Amino acid sequence: MFEAIEREDYPKWDVFVQLMSPHEAERYEWNIFDMTKVWAHKDFPLQKVGHLTMNRNVSFHRFLKIYVSRAD
Repeated sequence: MFEAIEREDYPKWDVFVQLMSPHEAERYEWNIFDMTKVWAHKDFPLQKVGHLTMNRNVSFHRFLKIYVSRAD
């Protein structure tokens, strides 16, 4: 991937979301924040919201600075 970005052949991905109303969230069959579960696509279809393009490489030093200073 690093080399592809260097030659300006930028990797791209489509970005999708699933949306649920607060009313649906209250009545869903499990806790919607349970990361071990998946919302059924038939109930909440994927909706394309855009795309992600990786258009620059980040140095390891910059990556480490971002990673260490992240706010959790």
